[in-house]
Amino acid sequence: MSQKFYQAQKIAVAVSAALAMGAANADDGVFGAYEIVNIDASGDNFSVKGSLPFTQNGYGSALLSNGTLLAVSKGVNDGSTAENDNIIDDVGDAILPDAGNSSNAIIRPFAGNNFLFEIGAGDSEPQFVPLLEDKQPILNPSVDPDEDDDDLIANTPRTDAYYYGAGTAITNLRLGVTSAVQQTVANPDADPENASEPDNYYFREFETRAFIQNGDGSAYGLIDPPGGLDYTTTGDNAGTVLNVGGYSVVSGISENGNYLVGIGSVELSQTSKDNLQKCVDEPADDGDRPNDACVQNLKNNGSIVYQNRAIRWDLNASNLTVTDAVELPLGYVPEDDDNAIYASQGLGVNDSGFVVGRGFRSKDGINDKPDLIDGDMWATFWTPSNEIAFVGPSKEDRDEISASILEDVNSANYAVGTVRQYISGFERLKFGYVQLEDVEAGAELQFTQPNDFFDARSDLSSRGRDINNNNQIVGYVEVDRTTQLPRKVHGFIYDIPTDEFKNINELLTCGSRGLFDADGDGNFSQRQVTDSTSFSEEVTYNTKVEVVDASQIDDQGNISAVALVTLPRLKTERVEVFDEDGDSQGFRTVIVTDDAGKPVVEKTANGEYATDQVPRAVILRKTDAESCDVPVITGITPAANERKGAGLGFAWSLLLAPLMWLRRRRS
Repeated sequence: MSQKFYQAQKIAVAVSAALAMGAANADDGVFGAYEIVNIDASGDNFSVKGSLPFTQNGYGSALLSNGTLLAVSKGVNDGSTAENDNIIDDVGDAILPDAGNSSNAIIRPFAGNNFLFEIGAGDSEPQFVPLLEDKQPILNPSVDPDEDDDDLIANTPRTDAYYYGAGTAITNLRLGVTSAVQQTVANPDADPENASEPDNYYFREFETRAFIQNGDGSAYGLIDPPGGLDYTTTGDNAGTVLNVGGYSVVSGISENGNYLVGIGSVELSQTSKDNLQKCVDEPADDGDRPNDACVQNLKNNGSIVYQNRAIRWDLNASNLTVTDAVELPLGYVPEDDDNAIYASQGLGVNDSGFVVGRGFRSKDGINDKPDLIDGDMWATFWTPSNEIAFVGPSKEDRDEISASILEDVNSANYAVGTVRQYISGFERLKFGYVQLEDVEAGAELQFTQPNDFFDARSDLSSRGRDINNNNQIVGYVEVDRTTQLPRKVHGFIYDIPTDEFKNINELLTCGSRGLFDADGDGNFSQRQVTDSTSFSEEVTYNTKVEVVDASQIDDQGNISAVALVTLPRLKTERVEVFDEDGDSQGFRTVIVTDDAGKPVVEKTANGEYATDQVPRAVILRKTDAESCDVPVITGITPAANERKGAGLGFAWSLLLAPLMWLRRRRS
């Protein structure tokens, strides 16, 4: 790709106060300035290197102590054109269609859609990190397993993996979750004329496993859940052991490396056991499916459900193994014949042994028969002695509050979380913090909810994701005030000691925002990129980089984050697909190309090249350079303020009127 940039329309330094968040350079406060280090702006190029080749989206998860960013690429590009033999494979900085990710089925191979990568401290090129299989994302992974394309089939990724966190310099471990590798079992009723009866069925030994990985990514260990691994049949067909696999995730580690925390299955639900029993009691009408295929089919259609609990694992970091698993208690005791599904999640842990997360709560209090509080899960923590406690608001305020969560805890026992509540008739998120104490089982502490850009509490949703040992919190906050539509968000940073709250974009250097000083006169302009080789014609578009979420901050203030990056959008069309007999097989979306096979860029009604924003993983590193004094344009107008935190310990303040993933983008 050959690119060059040139000066676009000047951005006035003085922007209307109704549209601007204020000049960041005027006062960066306690935070200082930041730069995005994985921007390639060498020569005529401008590119944010924050996703793997052939993938659409990148998400920053955590930073290792050496500055390496751990990240996840999600979504595989589809480079199909109307000509089946014409595949686009050399267009990096453009928005291609997403190949999508079809639901799992035992009659077709799995398709990986989430891939681990890292961005080193000294370079900006993303590097694929293999785990259970060393297969990088490839263009157009959807293939017909009956077609003679063995190389493509063999090299297509079949697993999904996510990073959820990282250890400190003591352990430097990587934390996450992965699916199992694909396996096959022969189909005894295979029929070449019937696509629903392939030669093999596809299955996995487990759906997910928590993993820990060493600092350089060369070795890893899988962590089994406490239960739900298998089921032994009863009745007339007693004694058959069905491998189910269970479920585990690890999302937090203590600084000293002694504790891991996460989520694990502890047993199968009774309904799941009944469904598994049918694999041997009631074989499929069209033949006897192998047990592995039957179990996988139940997983695919949601018929396997576990009792999930917050788990704290004792860790031996030297050999990547756990020595003990502690199932942390619920806030109530279900009766022996209670078959309802109850859940809790551990999301963060510190050296003292405080574990934070969320779980269901009972209206009747601890150790009573569960009569669950309406709504979702509630902010929960476990003391070093494994006593369960809660952070309100909770049961007294369930008409105004619908959920809460604790995401992380630091060495001073400060925990960060979020409350979902009604403000002015709309459900909003509000971040908060609390200092945990050794309390009696069932006790309840209260969040402190700071203000954001205003002196009083606003209706802007915010979510706190991480806290460092300097008591600085990062997350995201809404930056417009529309009421009926989804609101735009930006990353934020908040300092508890000084009560300072800042839009992270205000702290960025001009270069990190896609601006440049062409004349050296201090008047920064929007950078424009022109690409003269990748497309059907020379394409020019404006660059823009906006940090929209911050997932983790280390003790040096460096931040792992997600930024939206502006790129040109390729033109697509729907074409009808026919089989070899001329019968229609439906429609598919393909890229439009010119006579030379070059992709065409979409244009707007005004004849301009169409652009969209895509997420990219970014490293935000503190810098001695100045932050950009060009105002960050948003849909709100903050007033200069001296904000004070608003405690939620008083009843009147409680009346003031999601999760893709687990901690750091967990579902």
